[in-house]
Amino acid sequence: MVPAGCWQAARVAAGGAFAVLGCVVVPGFEFDDFELADRDDLTSRFPEHAALIGELTRM
Repeated sequence: MVPAGCWQAARVAAGGAFAVLGCVVVPGFEFDDFELADRDDLTSRFPEHAALIGELTRM
């Protein structure tokens, strides 16, 4: 379970070729509430995790 206001991310395990991922949102999902992580913003806020942020975010 990911609490409200927290980021979540996923990646394929080492040696893996694919992943199946699902996400259930309750109450309903609203695109107006969706926010895609911004690599530069997260890296500036959490520089100690820059490598991990780079692996788990898109340019």
